[in-house]
Amino acid sequence: MLGPVIEELAAEADGSWELVKVNTQEEQQLAMHYGIQSIPNVKLSFRGEIIGEFMGAWLKYQIEQWLAVNLPNETQLAFQEIAGKS
Repeated sequence: MLGPVIEELAAEADGSWELVKVNTQEEQQLAMHYGIQSIPNVKLSFRGEIIGEFMGAWLKYQIEQWLAVNLPNETQLAFQEIAGKS
């Protein structure tokens, strides 16, 4: 249920974020590392850190809202650049 919706959103994002799917049965160590105990499980990673996540099959508008809140924006990125240089 979630797959086609999030794949559609990734296509609509036109490269602003990338969807990576992992088969947790084949990649059990990775699933343990990230604490994945049930699927679907969505994690948003930025610069090697998990910055957002949700579990369950969400509706498209819910995922769009979640992305709007959790995806880094240009202001946040600029602030991080400045903070990192001090």
